[in-house]
Amino acid sequence: SGQCLDLCPGSCGPIERAGMTFLNNDAEGAIAHLCRSFQDVLCLLTTQKDKCKPLIDAATTFNLPIPGSATAAYQMCTTTTQVAPPATTKNQVAPPATTKNQVAP
Repeated sequence: SGQCLDLCPGSCGPIERAGMTFLNNDAEGAIAHLCRSFQDVLCLLTTQKDKCKPLIDAATTFNLPIPGSATAAYQMCTTTTQVAPPATTKNQVAPPATTKNQVAP
């Protein structure tokens, strides 16, 4: 439904990528697309649930692995370990093995 995607604009790309990936016989890849954009997809299942139900129902008719509830989405994404890592880990640098200027005792 266009109205649903207008209300959850961040979900449009992930839904489209998941659909295309699924059509290429890669259900696991489709789930990965949805889980990487978990918060955007969650809009479809929570705040706009009533308006997005027709879209979710249509997707499940084609066996696209879109969960029907926020709880199901969370379970799908945590059990398949496809949830994107927290943003803080992106730019973390591992500490050096030894510290410069360390003085031997």
